[in-house]
Amino acid sequence: MKTCPETLAHNTKIIRFHLATWGKERIILGDLSQWKEAAHYESFPKDLKRLDLWLDSTDFRLSGRRSSPRSDTSWSYKCNSLGCRYTFLSDAQGRIRKLWGIWSKDLRRHVFRTACRMVGENLKGAQVITDTHFEGARNT
Repeated sequence: MKTCPETLAHNTKIIRFHLATWGKERIILGDLSQWKEAAHYESFPKDLKRLDLWLDSTDFRLSGRRSSPRSDTSWSYKCNSLGCRYTFLSDAQGRIRKLWGIWSKDLRRHVFRTACRMVGENLKGAQVITDTHFEGARNT
């Protein structure tokens, strides 16, 4: 059965709207006391006395073309194909506390800066760890 491209685009728009609404209701940043409580029973290496939040990213493979050049801004080395990248902030129990939508590998530093600005004062006092791909944005 063939689907009209306009129908697919329309349905995607509606689904994205409802998923965004769901996410805003379910993904709650919380506060320092909640993050500390989530980490209370976790053990960390000695050099990391306390951690409250993790900032990381993940890629989801895009269906369709598989022969795209690696120079394409949507290329994902994690997926070894085109991919959608998301950045998230999670607590010690793995609960997603904040989620930033699709971005390009060329925008990594920009996304990190935006993430920091968006949560700004809300992260005051929290110990946040990232992996090395955010290294270039550490002091921004």
